[in-house]
Amino acid sequence: MPTDRSQPWHIAAVTQGGRPTFARFAAGAAVGCELALLRSAGLWDVLAWVLLPARLEAVIAPLRARLDDTVPRFLARAGTRVAQVEDDPRPVWADRFGWRPLADEGEAEAVARALLRKPLRAELVERLADYPFWDSVWLGAPARPPALPGPVCTIPLAATACLPSLPDRRPRAAAHGLEAVL
Repeated sequence: MPTDRSQPWHIAAVTQGGRPTFARFAAGAAVGCELALLRSAGLWDVLAWVLLPARLEAVIAPLRARLDDTVPRFLARAGTRVAQVEDDPRPVWADRFGWRPLADEGEAEAVARALLRKPLRAELVERLADYPFWDSVWLGAPARPPALPGPVCTIPLAATACLPSLPDRRPRAAAHGLEAVL
């Protein structure tokens, strides 16, 4: 099980039965909210992530807890939020998720770039700047939004409870020539 808290990791999880659960904005925002909470709680440094309609992939560095503890808890909490906003009691995630260590920041950045190409390859959008569910510390500054005071997300989660914590990608992406980077 993963123990090195400074090493970057690639994690991946798919939805139960490959359902396109995150094609709906509220469901995707619920997962984005949980990622923001992990980062703000200091459990993970979320270096890059992308949420596709039926899959989440992220490059993270655990800070205070082991991945074999935090990944299942994150998936459970995100699944609970999605079930609430979608009013659907079915399990969100498949029973298994994957993780693998990345050798260094160079490999982590390469994996992150590959992740961010996925919405384009899947033809979900023509420009990554138009896709709402992604982030990367390697694309532009500031890499992360400033922490908001107090709890960002609460349970029960309304469809818009997390939206202030999700940064708008369009101005930053356009200003930094995002398509040229990818």
